[in-house]
Amino acid sequence: MTLSYALEKYWTGIHSLAADGSMKSRLTNAWLSVMRVNPEEDIPDQDIRREHAHLMRELTKVQDGPGEGTFQKTLNRMTDEQAEQYGAQLVSLCYRLAELE
Repeated sequence: MTLSYALEKYWTGIHSLAADGSMKSRLTNAWLSVMRVNPEEDIPDQDIRREHAHLMRELTKVQDGPGEGTFQKTLNRMTDEQAEQYGAQLVSLCYRLAELE
């Protein structure tokens, strides 16, 4: 994969954030796209790679008990304000990736 793959996934994620629905629903759709990015292969910039990895860890940090996946558990405990902040981080990372192209 390549930087263009990462950009495609991030742009798709941004489009999801701009769609109708609750912020948590939009963040879920954005995450489903961006989670496919392999930072080691798709993100050439070390700082952006690190920030992407950190954001993915933040979005999957709740791991207690059986059942739902870690993203869904994290989302369930997230406030709408936190969801907006994570969405803003996705947008910021996307634009930083675009500057590399």
